[in-house]
Amino acid sequence: NSGIEEVKKYIEDFDQKNIRCLVCQEAEDEIEEGLALLKELTAHAAAAERAQVPVSRLIVGVKCGGSDDLSGITANPLVGRFTDRLTSKGGTVLMTEVPEMFGAETILLNRCENKDVFSRAAAMIQNFKAYFSSHGQPVYENPSPGNKAGGITTLEDLTENEEVWKVILELCQEIGHRLYSLGQRAKGVSLTIKDCNLHIKQWQGKLNISTCSPYLIAQKAFSLFENGYDQKNPIRAVSVTAIQLVSKDTPDQLDIFTLTSATQKQEQLDITIENLRSRFGERVVRNACLLYNPKMPNEKPPVCLPPAIR
Repeated sequence: NSGIEEVKKYIEDFDQKNIRCLVCQEAEDEIEEGLALLKELTAHAAAAERAQVPVSRLIVGVKCGGSDDLSGITANPLVGRFTDRLTSKGGTVLMTEVPEMFGAETILLNRCENKDVFSRAAAMIQNFKAYFSSHGQPVYENPSPGNKAGGITTLEDLTENEEVWKVILELCQEIGHRLYSLGQRAKGVSLTIKDCNLHIKQWQGKLNISTCSPYLIAQKAFSLFENGYDQKNPIRAVSVTAIQLVSKDTPDQLDIFTLTSATQKQEQLDITIENLRSRFGERVVRNACLLYNPKMPNEKPPVCLPPAIR
């Protein structure tokens, strides 16, 4: 992603009266400043003489935006239909972000008009993948923090229980870390699932004993999933929340049928791992099944905490 200063190098030959640039992150009020720039362009355009030209002269560049879990059923199809309509009239649409093509190569290549275009497009995509791999970067992993905050927890829809377990376990690593750091324990777990049709289902369950163990919280969340989800549709987003938080010193009220020895051993193991991570980095100890998880981003989404425990 090039900054504006880099882009300007390529548009020096254009009439600068026709161009305005705005860096939203540097603007105190991006809407107000954007409207001011548009007024300047409107005034300049008003002085131009209108002329009828064929739509085939129109060139439009498309760019990825702040994708969220609605993009696939709203903005993306709309831009796609616009692209089809414009190109059918001889116009041109440019999509320059090759990484955005990863995962949709078949759909794109099937639309090539001839064998030569197909071969060149396929070579371009493969060359980009080789470039990513040569620098040790995952090919199918390019969402931004804003994408994740918008509701994208997975890079692709989840279709297998094993994939759901890995996502839940990954999410619970941060939950366990936060609980341990804040001296809190959870007495319950809440699980929210959003499927590919954006239908949302939520379940809550009580833990046998309060805990800050990411593994025990993940186990309970996955149990809620297995017992509650009907498996009809692929899963678009997963959310796990630790609920009914208590201080780590709060005693548990147990009945004679609750076995705590295995739970306590697991929690002690997780606390040992937490101490190692605090000294040597959060990835010094990893669950083996999470070492390669192609459907989850490497960067973790931002964690939102209730005001009472911030």
